Amino acid sequence: MQGLQTSPSQVIDYREFVGWLTNRVAQYTVGDDGWITDFDLKDQVKPLFEIWDKDGSGHITREEFNELSQILQNSLRLHPLAKGDLLVVDFEVKEFVSLEEFVSWQSGVLQRSGVPNNKLPDLIHTLVESIQCIFDIEQMNQKATGVDKTFSALSNTIQVVAQTTRQLYAPKLSEVSAEMQVRRIMQSATSHWAAPPSLIDMQLLARTFAKAHGLRPLGFESMSASSRSPRKKSAPSRLSAVRPRTRRSVRTQIQESLGQIVLCVPAVNDGLTQVPNWFAQVDRTVFGGEGVEGGKDILLYELDRTGIIPAWRHVKDDTHFRDSMEALPKELKVLGLLKAQALMGNQLSWHAILTALTRAVSMEIFLEEDLETFSKDMLIKAAAEVKESRHFSELKDLHIVLEDAAREYLELQVVLSPLEVLTALSSLEILKVSDEVVQQLRAEMKGAPAA
Repeated sequence: MQGLQTSPSQVIDYREFVGWLTNRVAQYTVGDDGWITDFDLKDQVKPLFEIWDKDGSGHITREEFNELSQILQNSLRLHPLAKGDLLVVDFEVKEFVSLEEFVSWQSGVLQRSGVPNNKLPDLIHTLVESIQCIFDIEQMNQKATGVDKTFSALSNTIQVVAQTTRQLYAPKLSEVSAEMQVRRIMQSATSHWAAPPSLIDMQLLARTFAKAHGLRPLGFESMSASSRSPRKKSAPSRLSAVRPRTRRSVRTQIQESLGQIVLCVPAVNDGLTQVPNWFAQVDRTVFGGEGVEGGKDILLYELDRTGIIPAWRHVKDDTHFRDSMEALPKELKVLGLLKAQALMGNQLSWHAILTALTRAVSMEIFLEEDLETFSKDMLIKAAAEVKESRHFSELKDLHIVLEDAAREYLELQVVLSPLEVLTALSSLEILKVSDEVVQQLRAEMKGAPAA
C-alpha cells in the first residue's frame, strides 16, 4: 500500500497500520465498508476553507481567519488533553492564505489527531454546517427576524461546534506526555464539597500560621496568664471574661495582625486518597515598625489528612492548587470564599458576605454589576423587614430614612448561611447552583453540631 511503511520482514504491525489510517498525506485509506478507497485531504478540508472564505475570493484574510479560528480554539481548550494554540496560524509574513497553504496547515494539525481518515468527511461536514448555521443566526439577529427563536438554536449549534472541534483536533495520547495526561485529566475532574475542614481544623490553621510568622498561638496568651496569677473565689473568672472575645477572634485577630483566611476549597482528588485534601489561601500583610504596612503576599496551605493527625502544611508549588481551582465550578469557588469567612461554619454577617463576594468579583467569577444587583435586592428585603417591625413608627418619629434603617438592619441584624447566600445569587440568575451542591450543603448543615 502506498504510504504504508513496513518492517524488514514485510509484515505490517499494528502501529504501522494505525499510523497509516491517520496519515493525512496518504492517497488511500480504509472506507466505512472495510474496502480500500481513494483519499485526498484537499477534498476533505476544502469545504472548511470555503466556509472561512466568506467573500469567495479564493483566499482567507487575516480578519476572516481570526473570526473562526477563535471559535475553534475556544472549543479545543475545553478538552483536557488539548491546547487551543495548535490551531493558531502565523500571519506575520503574509496577509492572505491560499487553499494549498490551508491544506498544508490542516494536514499538520490533523496529523496529531487520532481520528481515522475515513471519519474526517462526516466530522468536517458537521463542523461546516454548524458554523454556517451560526452565521445565518447572526444575520437573522441583525435583521431582527426570529430573534425569539435564535437563542436556543445558537446555544445548541455552539455545543455541536465545540464537540466536533474537539473530536477533530484533540491529540493522540501518544502525542501527550504521561505527566500532562494525568494533570489534564485531574483538571477536568469533577470536584465535590466533600468532608470539608471543621472549625477545629480552621483553628489549627490559625495556630499553624501564627507560629510560622511569629505570633503567639491563638488564645494561648489569656489562658497562660490566668494560670499564673491565682484569683480570689469571689473575683470573676478572668478566663470567662475574655472568652466571648476569644471565641469570635479566630479570623479577626489574624486579619488585624498579619493576614486573613480568604478561601478554602477542595483539592482535585488524584484517586489515591479516600478523604480529599483541602487548600486554604491566606492573604498576609507584613507590618514594619510602628504599625507601618510593609507589604502583602499570598500564602497557601494544604490540609493533609494522610497521617493519623491532620496537619496544615505550607505549599510552595501552587500547581495542584491552580489545577484544583480550574476544575472547581463557579458555585464552589464562591462557596469556598463564603465558608472561609465563616471559618467553615454556617453563620455569615453582612460584612463577611460582602467581603467574600467582593473577592469573587476580583476573581472574575461574576461581575461587579452582579454584586450591586445582589446588594440592592438584599437592601429591599431589609427595608421590608424594617417596615414590618413594631419599631418602624418610632423610626419615622426620629426622622430616620428607611434606606438608612435598612442598611443598619443589614449590618447589625442579618446573619445568613452560605447556602442562603448561594440561593439568593441563584434566584437573581447571577450564579447557577447545582442541585448536588445544595444537597451537600443541606446534609452538612443537618449534621453540624448546634452552636
